[in-house]
Amino acid sequence: MKKIIVLYAISATCLSIATQKILMISIPKCGTHLLINTLDFIVDSHYRNWPKDQFALNQIELDNMSGPLFAGHILYNESNRQLIRDNNFVIFFIIRDPRDQCISMMYWVRKHPLSKELVKDLDDDTLLTDLIQNHLSVYPEAVKSKHQELCNGGNINDFYNLFLPWMQCKNVYTIRFESLVGKRGLGSHQLQMETLEDILNHLHIYKNPTYIHSMGRYLFGHSMTFRKGHIGEWKTHFKEHHKVLFKEVAGQLLIDLAYETNLDW
Repeated sequence: MKKIIVLYAISATCLSIATQKILMISIPKCGTHLLINTLDFIVDSHYRNWPKDQFALNQIELDNMSGPLFAGHILYNESNRQLIRDNNFVIFFIIRDPRDQCISMMYWVRKHPLSKELVKDLDDDTLLTDLIQNHLSVYPEAVKSKHQELCNGGNINDFYNLFLPWMQCKNVYTIRFESLVGKRGLGSHQLQMETLEDILNHLHIYKNPTYIHSMGRYLFGHSMTFRKGHIGEWKTHFKEHHKVLFKEVAGQLLIDLAYETNLDW
């Protein structure tokens, strides 16, 4: 049985679809459900397997998948790498502009039952500053205590680097939130169509153009965690001191991920 990491990797129109499995890896608040909805649509499945520990894979859970898709915020470490090697998944990894990730996280932690008490006394200015310079401060100790990587603190650059090595792994297809979100998320329709075709190609599935266009119309906003989903939302929230701080701790990260070409933004 061929397994896949990231989103669904099967198609009813493909003769060789049969037993593919997919793993979707995402950095929190980087478009997890956008990519999951995409894979769900492609493989016509509504069974999403999530690890009990959102940051780690578990062989028992993988053995008992109820559908073709397994998704999580899987940390890059030896244990998770070994499980991926052992299970032969098709893998997708989604990233997002770290500045927009911070804004999405800022709103999310205010309503999440495990985090809202930690941030209730912080105004948005202070919370955003914390998310830039000590991103893991918003995570409850019960979550962080399970992983040494999460116990050491760290700014937004350090947080991203807990996941980014997946981009360099063989057979991992990296997708940008900005490329998949489409016009309704202030992105490009053409780029969305090209990205959907690339996802299908990675899964070795063929769909006609009409199907791909209908998929693009469906994707945006179908998520219980959805708030706004717009590209460049950070521009309406970052004050000058947030920009200065972000450039200091993660300016090079933006350049490395090709979200900026220099620090003049």
